[in-house]
Amino acid sequence: MYPHSQLLLSSSSPSVVISGPHIQTIDSSTGHIISSSASLPAEQEALKKSGPIRCAAINSSRSYLATISDGKMLKVWDISDGTIALSSERELPKKPTSLAFTADSQTILVSDKFGDIFSYSLHPPPPSDPKTASEQQARDRSSLVSHPSTSGTLILGHTSLITSFLISHDEKYIITADRDEHIRVSWYPQGYCIESYCLGSTKFISALHIPASQPSVLISGGGDSEIKVWEWMSGELKYDVPIWETVHEFIQVKIKPHKKRRGGEDDDNDEGDDDHDRPKANKRRKQLNKGQEHNTPIADTRMDDLAAVKDEDTAETVLAVHKIESVFIKEALCVVFSVVGGTALFSLQCPTSENPRPKIHALNLHKPVLDFCVIQGETPSVWTAVDAAWPYNKEATPSPFVHVAQVFEDKLIPISSDPSSALLATLNSLSLLPGIIIRRVEIVAKNTHAEHNAMDRPDDIASEGGGQALSKKEIGKLKSKKAIQERQKKSLQPDEGV
Repeated sequence: MYPHSQLLLSSSSPSVVISGPHIQTIDSSTGHIISSSASLPAEQEALKKSGPIRCAAINSSRSYLATISDGKMLKVWDISDGTIALSSERELPKKPTSLAFTADSQTILVSDKFGDIFSYSLHPPPPSDPKTASEQQARDRSSLVSHPSTSGTLILGHTSLITSFLISHDEKYIITADRDEHIRVSWYPQGYCIESYCLGSTKFISALHIPASQPSVLISGGGDSEIKVWEWMSGELKYDVPIWETVHEFIQVKIKPHKKRRGGEDDDNDEGDDDHDRPKANKRRKQLNKGQEHNTPIADTRMDDLAAVKDEDTAETVLAVHKIESVFIKEALCVVFSVVGGTALFSLQCPTSENPRPKIHALNLHKPVLDFCVIQGETPSVWTAVDAAWPYNKEATPSPFVHVAQVFEDKLIPISSDPSSALLATLNSLSLLPGIIIRRVEIVAKNTHAEHNAMDRPDDIASEGGGQALSKKEIGKLKSKKAIQERQKKSLQPDEGV
């Protein structure tokens, strides 16, 4: 079975559910499955090649759905009448990490592993003639864009992988977070104009949220042991809410620590990640293994795999906030969040001056949480998708795919299975889509240790690494840096002949 990896539910229109590589639209009132991408014969081969859908976004009118998978394809699906039809697809320059629609639904924003955000029109422009294409390539080579643009427009760029982003409610600003602890507030669409920074995190940021009832507030979470509340326009940190003491006991899916291959190369080159780079990496590995026994394994542990780890001695508990949402109820703001590999959903009252350290409540679901969705209303509810097959053995306790809880003040009260809830019954059906899926997190827990701090490098090559051998790539970068410094020194020296 494919677990439900993303829930895009609604009480007034068809609900959209992502399950592995497939998309389903379900009538929210009757529970009837309106359409499924599994029933599109023309798309089956492409869906198998692209792998599971990693991220999806739906526009405000719920008529278009944008999806990205492990490949570099941005697909737009027409779901206006409930049926699923592929509207367009285009290849992106780098592997994407996240995406979002603008309010008018005419633009899709996509962040990638190279640290850039591009905007794409909802409907791709017609193919340009070869002359225009060659002129565009020439402009790209002479510009400061990190990689060639296709049909997109560069909005902004970071020097590190962008882990999360969102647009302010008035769409005048775009807020971005990266793996190097930065939160940047930039103008939109003039992303080169930076309004402020929200600085204070010590590890990666993986989740951002602006409550609808408090548009001046930003809530962030990631690898730090706190949830942080900001006034994002000024960059002021308002509150730090410790979460580790409550959360760590529920992180049941552990990961193996990050390792580097011999020669200093990372085992997961997120920033490059081009398909044409992989043969070079394979060649390097062959050269490194030359003269050794053929059965010598190569350390190639990917940090974003969330499959069960058999060797518990080498696994570690890594905190990474996965998603943050909020519910405004009874004149109070309740914050709901999940963590990667956690078997519970957490809630707390948004901190205030009267209550700066609110208590955190945990709703234990006993299975890893994959996603959750808040349905607003008189009695707001939170729908949570879990990995019911975990821990992937015959002794695993049967569990529903989706759980429902009601928001009461700052707590989540579970609702027992209601036979009258047709949507819940459909989501928990055991006959939807057969298959196997391995979940991934695109950013979590890479280079979080001190020895992987890319910013802590001495200028002198001779003192680099404490006697450890450097890779050719690292040596080349340091040599280039020294050459630039030498040229700058020479340019500042007076001419002796004058």
